[in-house]
Amino acid sequence: MESYLKPIKRFLRETGSTSPTLEDVKDWHGDLAESRLARSTVNIWGAALKAFYKSRGMELTLPYLKVSNKVPYFFSEDEVLFRTFLREPYFSGIVMILPKSTCGKLGKDKR
Repeated sequence: MESYLKPIKRFLRETGSTSPTLEDVKDWHGDLAESRLARSTVNIWGAALKAFYKSRGMELTLPYLKVSNKVPYFFSEDEVLFRTFLREPYFSGIVMILPKSTCGKLGKDKR
């Protein structure tokens, strides 16, 4: 129930009205779509707003945002392996393999 009420409370608070128009909700939904919120969150909040307006006898139509199911990028496999090997006890072994100029930089970062 809270997941339904949260977007409605936020919408009413941000619009500053107890009776916002359909244009108000469409504008607010558009702002959400352009924000950093996940598209799935915007879609769920949109569904809550549709139900809210339906309970008031009004039909609200909002666009469904296509959800990206991609896993977010953090590090490549090589970056993960390299960072893993920089940890002790492997660090000293890696330093001997790398050029002297790189060893100095790695030593400073490590300490």
